[in-house]
Amino acid sequence: MNFKVVMSAVLFLFSATLYAETITVNLSQSNEIYSLIGTGGSGGYGTYLAQQGNCSSGATQTVCTLTGAYTGSTPGFTSGNYLLTTTYDQADGGLPATSTTPTLSASGGNYFHFDPFSSDVQMSLLLTNLTGDGLVPIVINGNLVAESYFLSPVNSVCSGLPAGVACTQGNVGVYNGATISSPILAGVVFDSTDVAQAPEPEWLALGGMVPVALMAVRRRFNRAS
Repeated sequence: MNFKVVMSAVLFLFSATLYAETITVNLSQSNEIYSLIGTGGSGGYGTYLAQQGNCSSGATQTVCTLTGAYTGSTPGFTSGNYLLTTTYDQADGGLPATSTTPTLSASGGNYFHFDPFSSDVQMSLLLTNLTGDGLVPIVINGNLVAESYFLSPVNSVCSGLPAGVACTQGNVGVYNGATISSPILAGVVFDSTDVAQAPEPEWLALGGMVPVALMAVRRRFNRAS
């Protein structure tokens, strides 16, 4: 009898793995502003601190939120509202990022990738629709666990650049304290088995057992129109 119970458990787990589904949700224009703060650059590459939406700092941590509507093609994830939450130690100042190409290259340094996250970084996506809520982990303890996360600006505005310097992401990255800001469009790709319908308070910590996915994501901030 014990052998049958074990076999049933194994078959159940195998079946769950077999029918896992990759889900893509498209995040419509955010209600909040996404900002990149230039940190002076390195070797002609722009460097930044990314602040993902409205950010508030407590005694030790900063919490940033982006909200809006989402759409998708997978049943259960076709439409609703989202809340993207990012937390990190207050001393971090934001999520470190670097241009993928130099400012003087053909692309102007206008794509960036996140630098490796420190272990204090957490990022999650709460999806709400008529059937309930689903919590999708994106980054847990500094590790990317979603398949991908990508974003692009809607209408960028710069500040802190010298007179005559064009408002581009690449230029902002090489001037310490300059900023480029915009509402964003974004998307997240994740596995259906990673969605928690009713998370307990400690769920994110337990989710650290999820294998780390590859982060092959590019984002672009364009010149203000």
